[in-house]
Amino acid sequence: MGLAVTTVPAFVSNSVTSTLAGPRGRTLSGKASQSVQGFGDLYPRASLKWNENVNNFMAYGTGDIPVGLYSKDNIANIGTGHGAIDSGGGYTYLHRQSGNEFSAVVGLTYNFINPTTHYQSGVDSTWTGVCRIGYPSRFLPELSDMFISKSGATAGPVIPLAVSGRVYSGWGHSLGFAFLSVRWKHR
Repeated sequence: MGLAVTTVPAFVSNSVTSTLAGPRGRTLSGKASQSVQGFGDLYPRASLKWNENVNNFMAYGTGDIPVGLYSKDNIANIGTGHGAIDSGGGYTYLHRQSGNEFSAVVGLTYNFINPTTHYQSGVDSTWTGVCRIGYPSRFLPELSDMFISKSGATAGPVIPLAVSGRVYSGWGHSLGFAFLSVRWKHR
C-alpha cells in the first residue's frame, strides 16, 4: 500500500497580446502580463497492489485539493481552482518464463464545480491495454491500445450546457519492439 501527498512550488509568467479589428480597418490592441509564485494544489494519492502467481492487481485513488494560487482574474495561475477525484484499477498477467504479458488499466476522473467561476468540466474515463508476446530470442514485440473517453460538458452561468449529452472518444494503437541487452560476465 502506498500513500502520498504532493504539491509543487512554482513560478509562472504569462503574457497576452490581442488585437480587435473593426470596421474601416480600425484596430484596438492591448497587452497584459503577469508573474506569480507560490504553491500549487495538493494531490493526495493512495494505491494498493498485490499479486497471486502470474496475476497482478492494482487499485488507486487520487485527487486535487484546490489550495494553490488561483484567481479567475489572473492570466497566470498555479492552482486549478476546482477539486477533482480520480480512481481506477488495473490487472496484469505476467508469465516470466515465457515473457508473455497482458495489462489493462481503467480510470475515471470527476471534476468538481469551480466555485469562483461556477463552471465544471466533464467526466473523463480511460482504458489502456498492452499485450506483449515473448519469444525465446531477445526480441520482444509489443502491441498496445489506448481508449480515452470524455463525457459530460463544460457548464456554467453563461453557457448552461456547452455540449449536451455528447461523448468524445479516441482510440490509438501502437506496435513496438524491445531488444533485451546482453549481460557480460566479469571474471
